[in-house]
Amino acid sequence: MRIWWIIVSISVLALSGSVVGAQTSALSESTEWVPQFIEQDCALSAPYSYDMTCGVLRVPENRSNPESHIIELAVAIIKTRTRSPYPDPIVYLVGGPGGSIVRSVSDFFSLNMINFGRQRDVIFFDQRGTGLSQPRLQCEGVINVALNALTEGYSAERELRRSQYASMLCSQQYLEMDVDISAYTTANSAADLNDLRLALGYDSWNLFGVSYGTRLALTAMRDYPEGIRSVVLDSVYPAQVNLFTDYLDNATRALDVLFAGCAADQTCSTDYPNLEATFVQLYNQLNADPQTVQLSSYTGDDVSIVLSGDKLFDWVFSWLYNIENIENIPRWLSEIAAGDYDSAVRAGLRQELRVYNIDHGMYQAVQCHDEISFTTEADFTHMRDAYPQYASLLSRMLMLNERVLDVCRDWQPNPTNAIENDPVVSDIPTLLLSGEYDPITPPAWGQLAAETLSHSYFYEVPGVGHAVIFSSLCGRQIAADFIDNPDRSPAHRCLQSAHPPEFARARN
Repeated sequence: MRIWWIIVSISVLALSGSVVGAQTSALSESTEWVPQFIEQDCALSAPYSYDMTCGVLRVPENRSNPESHIIELAVAIIKTRTRSPYPDPIVYLVGGPGGSIVRSVSDFFSLNMINFGRQRDVIFFDQRGTGLSQPRLQCEGVINVALNALTEGYSAERELRRSQYASMLCSQQYLEMDVDISAYTTANSAADLNDLRLALGYDSWNLFGVSYGTRLALTAMRDYPEGIRSVVLDSVYPAQVNLFTDYLDNATRALDVLFAGCAADQTCSTDYPNLEATFVQLYNQLNADPQTVQLSSYTGDDVSIVLSGDKLFDWVFSWLYNIENIENIPRWLSEIAAGDYDSAVRAGLRQELRVYNIDHGMYQAVQCHDEISFTTEADFTHMRDAYPQYASLLSRMLMLNERVLDVCRDWQPNPTNAIENDPVVSDIPTLLLSGEYDPITPPAWGQLAAETLSHSYFYEVPGVGHAVIFSSLCGRQIAADFIDNPDRSPAHRCLQSAHPPEFARARN
């Protein structure tokens, strides 16, 4: 997941639309919709020694409109190699919103899901509006602003003007192409997911959601519980929370975990004493005097990156997602304090380039519907009083977030059903996992979701950030045991020996 004011706060150089493929024929008024999966040759390589089935799922863009266009969702199914496969596959629900998976499915399966495919097929699909699905709701202007802001150091006012312009051009483009952007919501993606199970002919399957994929899984549990055998929710994003108004609460909680973790580690506390004070000093110092850092690119060209205190906060926030980055944060902060920017800025730039991994039109459509529909200007202001130490960051955030309310009127003009802000109640067997260092979906959110899931098991995994299963062997073991036996508590003794981060030593 990405925070709106990080993603949308960008200027427009040029808006080059990325709607992929044309929408097909409309629904017939007299014909009830029947889900259709059309098998196609795989344009992508399968993981080594695995067979893969590829195709598209054809679904209505707007299910309430009998004249709706038909859109196509890209699907890839990696077949288990066992001779006696279990009949209930796993379907992976990627995060975002706006993330996609099919294009990178071979590498992703080999790195992260291969153990889950020993007895079961694993199904991947690009949610409506993303990746190889058609149409694809990308906004190139949004990407352009984000990358330009890195080198130009926009003021909040300039950021605001350019981000609004980029968003307006993007939504207008889709309207002119007869794309019904109001239909790109989590609830409609959950309906697509149910159609996929029916079209593929499975009596039951297991949902495996990570980050925003957990919000999609919870919505499917609410709207289409039939056929769901079990659910894994990793880095839980429940419907009743608000990603935007809770941002600083979640970020500062994770920072406190980082500072405490370093202080409790003999090596880290020796090499980086008073890490919290170092971070606060750098935040204030770089806001007062932003530094322009020159980096040499692989082409030999120099790139200038403007590093402010607010940008450093953004980077530390994003570094807390990943265990390898977590282990290096104290060293990077120490090096910046000593005037050595190279390693930290390169690491920050790698995080910024993740902007390419999100289809921003889909992101905006979903978040306008799911979150901003239930948000007012007053909801943002509590942060101003709660976090006076981040006055500069908050000034920028509040200015941008309040304008998001205007932007969303173009993206989602229709009222949102109140149920989209209510806790999901279900008795489907569910495993919930949260990472101790996760800056965006904190363990408290996993516990909150579990309260209304009567057959659930919640575990906080020490020493890791976001997407627990992809960075924790213990998390993978718990999930694998749960999927095999969802009616009982999974084996989780490995949590007792889970390691804290191994913080990098200071360079001599």
